[in-house]
Amino acid sequence: MKRRLLASAAFAGAFGIAPNAAMAQSATNIANANLLSGFSLLGNTPAGVTVLNQNLATAISINNNSSAAVRAQAISDNTIAALVGSMQNGMSVADGLGSKLFAVFATKDSVAANFTATSLSTNFSSLFTQINTLITAGDSAFTKNYFANGSTDGNPAHQAVGVSLPAGGQFNVYDKAYNPLPANANTVGDSRPAQVAPTQIQTFVANDYFGVSTDTAKAVIPTLKSNASFPSGHSTYGFTSSLLLAIMVPERYQQLITRGAEFGNSRIVLGAHYPLDVIGARIQTYYDLVQILNGNSDYANRTVPGLLGGTITTTSDFPALFSAAQSDLRALLSTCSGGVAACATTSATDRFSSIATDKANYTYWLTYGLSPVGATNLAPVVPVGAEVLIASRFPYLTTAQLRDVLATTELASGQPLDDGSGYARLNLFAAADGYGSFGSQVSVTMNAALGGFNARDSWNNDISGVGGLTLNGTGRLTLTGADTYTGPTIVNGGTLEVAGSIVSASTVNAGGTLAGAGTVGNVTVNSGGTLAPGAVDTIGTLTVKGALAFQPGSIYSVRATPLLADRTNVTGTAALNGSVNVLAGSGLYLPSTSYTILNAQGGVTGSFASVGTNLAFLTPRLGYDANNVYLSLNRNDLAFGAVAASANQRAVANALTAASIGPYGAAGASLFNTLYLQTAQGAQASFDTLSGAGLAGAQSTAIHVGALASSAIADQAAFWRSGEMSDVTGITSRESVAGALNYTKLESRKGPIVVKSPPAFTRTWRAWGSFFGGAVDTSADAGLGAPSAKANYYGGIIGLDYQIDPDWLIGVAAGGSSSNFSVASQQSSGEITAFHGGVYTSRLFGRSYVELSETFSVFQNSTTRTAGGFGFLPYDKLTADFSSREYRTRGEIGHGYDIGRVKLTPFAAAEVAFYESDAFTEKGLNPASPLALTNRGQSTTSLPTFLGLRFSDSFRLDNGWRVTPTGSVAWVHEFFPQRRMTNTLVALPGASFSVFGPREAYNLAQIKAGAQLYLEDRLALFVDFQGEFSDLTRSYGGKGGLKYSW
Repeated sequence: MKRRLLASAAFAGAFGIAPNAAMAQSATNIANANLLSGFSLLGNTPAGVTVLNQNLATAISINNNSSAAVRAQAISDNTIAALVGSMQNGMSVADGLGSKLFAVFATKDSVAANFTATSLSTNFSSLFTQINTLITAGDSAFTKNYFANGSTDGNPAHQAVGVSLPAGGQFNVYDKAYNPLPANANTVGDSRPAQVAPTQIQTFVANDYFGVSTDTAKAVIPTLKSNASFPSGHSTYGFTSSLLLAIMVPERYQQLITRGAEFGNSRIVLGAHYPLDVIGARIQTYYDLVQILNGNSDYANRTVPGLLGGTITTTSDFPALFSAAQSDLRALLSTCSGGVAACATTSATDRFSSIATDKANYTYWLTYGLSPVGATNLAPVVPVGAEVLIASRFPYLTTAQLRDVLATTELASGQPLDDGSGYARLNLFAAADGYGSFGSQVSVTMNAALGGFNARDSWNNDISGVGGLTLNGTGRLTLTGADTYTGPTIVNGGTLEVAGSIVSASTVNAGGTLAGAGTVGNVTVNSGGTLAPGAVDTIGTLTVKGALAFQPGSIYSVRATPLLADRTNVTGTAALNGSVNVLAGSGLYLPSTSYTILNAQGGVTGSFASVGTNLAFLTPRLGYDANNVYLSLNRNDLAFGAVAASANQRAVANALTAASIGPYGAAGASLFNTLYLQTAQGAQASFDTLSGAGLAGAQSTAIHVGALASSAIADQAAFWRSGEMSDVTGITSRESVAGALNYTKLESRKGPIVVKSPPAFTRTWRAWGSFFGGAVDTSADAGLGAPSAKANYYGGIIGLDYQIDPDWLIGVAAGGSSSNFSVASQQSSGEITAFHGGVYTSRLFGRSYVELSETFSVFQNSTTRTAGGFGFLPYDKLTADFSSREYRTRGEIGHGYDIGRVKLTPFAAAEVAFYESDAFTEKGLNPASPLALTNRGQSTTSLPTFLGLRFSDSFRLDNGWRVTPTGSVAWVHEFFPQRRMTNTLVALPGASFSVFGPREAYNLAQIKAGAQLYLEDRLALFVDFQGEFSDLTRSYGGKGGLKYSW
């Protein structure tokens, strides 16, 4: 409650009612009073009296005729708690950012009914709080009281010093002009519309910012009794905060400043202010912000009353604070999906969505139609430093050019409150649309690499003047107005798009492009220059009112679809030379398609030297008559395989060539026609998409998982051969079994190793469980076209084995696994579930051994592939389900050695796996998809061999637990690393092709490391890591589990 009272008091002081802590009079107060001093003279001349009469009549009219939506917005904008909070973060005008950016903004910024606010950063909050305090609570409050009765705080006894009205100036202008009834008059002076014309001002009810029903007759009008009208304090907040946001986010510049002007207009809607009050607030805001953002020391290091009580001290460097706040804001907004620029242009429809409506509203709100009071033909005046207000909007313009933009778009002189400084004449909305006229040759350099407006911008004014335009660099500049400037248009670099019209002669030099669907004057395209009719984003027609001349080495660039092409219409003659470049778009082309790409009413002379296209399978040809240039696109005889760049692409391309002789149906025809319109690079990408090579990820993943299951089983035999009480995955009672190697039982490291006689043999059972998981990353093979892939897997196996005699072990095992794979370049993925079963045995011959195992795996595969998106074929999601199996046999031999306490076992092993899959056919969202594949089943063989070394140690801890670290290294050679599959396009039954999928490496290094912890003689826990590394594949996996013996 105390905070709310303090905030109310502080806010009241900001608008002219000074409680105990009034802001001391400052140099900026005096500057603002002088800036608006023309207000005091309005009652002295007929023109001024006319303006005052229009001022009241317009206020009443706006109040009476505003819609319900406008009135509701006015009540929302009037909410005092929201206003005080928003002075700290701009929240109440930030909806001008548009729905998407505002949603991101609102995740960090808010206002509450208790006058508090949250902000995205300390920099941002400090900037808004300090500037709004200085302008709204400082300069606006001072001028409000000063023009009412000459005071600093509304108390006539506290007269301002260091400032005086101009000769003939008067205080309390409104009351002298409008003669309010004493009972209704404002106690400070300059009565409000609702006080001057209470019977003509309408009151209404709507919800405030926080959703509380508010009646202006009770909650707004009565609060104005002791608060002078001119200028509007609320409006200074609206103009200040919206313009700060506009400078920070120039992608929404015009919408944001329109929001600020709307906020000011809301004061008139309520009957609380006149148009002159809002105009004066705008002038004040522009002045103060220009001073602040240019680092005027009068605003720095000032200690002033805070919005919520106490005091604040302003920064010593406002430009630096602004830069930091802008960085913080844009960092937040950049999290909007697609980036700031995309979100700025794709917001939901709202009251700022129509730029034409915004422009009409903003332009009206600049003057409210009030008549001039002075000469209207004076030369433009741009305030010193005012270019800072539009610098972010045009980052590629120089300071002088920014000032020219302001000068050529400002209002005519003589406006009410125009003191000759130029602040009353600034039209920032028009300035944001670029130059209004060219007084000389304007040279602009854009750099597309810098992004934003450096890369692409639009000038939307009707540009006049005797000057011209030169475009340099690499960006794109669009002219949308009806431009009448008479100087030359020169394009030295980048793209100049004429979407409106120009009358000047255009010259396009090397590196430059003249484009557009508008109208231009005479055009000369020099060597290296390009004429590209049509809008940059869409096919269209460029009109040349005059003559068109192509010089040798020039380029005429046109785009074509099956139905239309870019075109140039010339009212004069067209002299042809240079070359034509055809960029063909998607669509169903006939074997031969013709277009008129140039018409010249005055006749065509010469011809183009050559014509080329980006399409691999359509050949362009040109034809001429007296007035026209024709383009035809004809199917050539270039084989699809001629553009293939990999084995996979050649396989698909050759199959398509073979199938192209037919017969085939509509789906096949649409596929061929899509391919015919591809560039070489586009065709290569299409072949990759059609290949379905990513589906082979199912077999490569299954074979890898099958190998891991076999490895988990093989670990059990290795454990038994160690002669230990337990191994990698288990434990066997040493007292019952003496292995053929007759290793002694290990004692604590503190005692000696004692050789003991082996105990009598007892047959032993072991039950074990192994749980595994891991990932595989396979690189692409560019030559084959085999794509890269990633796979993840997890599973478990349980087993039971039996020791027939001291030298012979047999066992069985079973388990399951789940895995998934992803082939990003092929937009393919899949999920695989599996059952694994196996038998194993190991036989000892002294220190040597032989091991054999047989595993069998059954896989259920579900695949998803997204194809299409090239030519006119839409994307389709294709799915398939099928079964597959693997039979794997493993054999291993080795011999053990003791080196001290460490046991070393060189070994050699070989595995042979036979993988086979059932037939399947993909199903798409489109039942007649031309992209679906069918597969008649695959058979694949894997033959890896291993040459390696195992090592282990064992010691007992003081608590009796035994730890056995183990490891191995091996060189693995795969004799059959390819994973191939033969697919057929359903739409083209004759188009079968064999492609390479993600494949194994020929040679790799296998590393295993683990440890076992024996909790007692019959129970053990284990973990181990396995990695395989090569230049092509990298896999990481681990196993863990337990074993029990009896």
